[in-house]
Amino acid sequence: MSAAAKKVLDKVEAAREEILDFVACLVRFKSINALMTSDHRPLEERACQEFMAEKLRDLGMTVDLWEHDPKDLEKYGGRYLRRESYKDRPCLVGVLKGRGDGRSLILSGHADVVPADPEDLWTHNPWHPTILDGKMYGRGTADMKAGLGSMIWAVECIQRADIDLLGDVQIHSTIDEEFGNTGALCVVDRGYRADGCIVTEPTDLSIQPKHKGILWLRVDVRGRSGHAQISPQHWTRGGAVSAIDKAIYVKEGLERLNDEWCGRRGSPPRPDKVDPDGLLSVPHINVDVIGGGTEPHIVPATCYLRADIQYLPHEADEEKLGSHIRRELEGYLNNIFKADGWLSKNPPRVAWEIEADPSAVDVHHPLVTTVVRSVQEAGQAGRLSGIVPYCDMGRYVNLANIPTIIYGPGRLEQAHSTDEFVDVNQIIDAAKGLATAILNWCGHR
Repeated sequence: MSAAAKKVLDKVEAAREEILDFVACLVRFKSINALMTSDHRPLEERACQEFMAEKLRDLGMTVDLWEHDPKDLEKYGGRYLRRESYKDRPCLVGVLKGRGDGRSLILSGHADVVPADPEDLWTHNPWHPTILDGKMYGRGTADMKAGLGSMIWAVECIQRADIDLLGDVQIHSTIDEEFGNTGALCVVDRGYRADGCIVTEPTDLSIQPKHKGILWLRVDVRGRSGHAQISPQHWTRGGAVSAIDKAIYVKEGLERLNDEWCGRRGSPPRPDKVDPDGLLSVPHINVDVIGGGTEPHIVPATCYLRADIQYLPHEADEEKLGSHIRRELEGYLNNIFKADGWLSKNPPRVAWEIEADPSAVDVHHPLVTTVVRSVQEAGQAGRLSGIVPYCDMGRYVNLANIPTIIYGPGRLEQAHSTDEFVDVNQIIDAAKGLATAILNWCGHR
């Protein structure tokens, strides 16, 4: 371990209580994503960002706190979920200039959280963080205010150690990650770039250089209404057709394709569904929403289903998107429709709702190897893994061409959960790992 690293790690350990207090302060802000609540409760995305902005100013950073113009994002096409306004939903960037010609680094996290409803199911008040048995409980502790706190305090402790960095360090705190990742899109559109980026989502302190892409599919099925209490006739003689039954038929077809992808029925997964690095699991097709019908005595005329479809980075097209996967699903669904008499004459409407592009950085890239070596220097395993849910990494990699990895405190299964928590030791360990990574990546004197 270098003398500089030891000095910084000692500063992190000495600041343990301050770091935990800072994370607790972040959790107290009800920075619920404004698009995920329908009531008129006061939301605190701006207040949370302003709190962190003041901290970054105290660290000597140049601070940019702004509300992006949604019209500037329309050029990103399907990667952009339309917004009417970002009023009171600012993004935050702090820049600490280096003293030389070292490599630059972005540390990125998001300030928005999902609602804590129903709050009466929580053992602890989700907005008053509680530390018990080595865990901090509260909404956003794992996802991902612990990550925000650890990355800010990594920079603070480097400064407390009187170490000058050669490369620039940027702190990004985005909004709207929980509903479309448009905050990271705002940051990229604003022109922020660096030689590397670490997104501090909860990874249980593993290093994740890739994640899957996501497509949301909607299929609207038409039937023919009729009286449910009348003996049914065949549809060719004018009889009623249950749209729910036909939607279930489509769902069962998608489940068969999922079995083919995953190899669940005694056969191995399809070769193109296997990650070459062994870091990501095989992608799945999950039909998680189905709805139709009006009354029990009326044969339903309409029904819809919605599915979450994953795909691997190597399956992406030239635009880093899932056009190949969309074509496969559309062809597969058309064959399902043709095999059914009613659906062949009344084909359902197929629509793609959301696309979240996959991203990957070569496991041998200098950013990956530097972070692995750095966290090992800080006493951690430095293990590699992959992440399934989408996060802001894709914006940095695919739109800004910034090599990016994910590394942070907390376990992903705690995200969005009742009684969400993060291990307090992981907050401190993440700050140590990030501080060492900054030293090794940016250089210092």
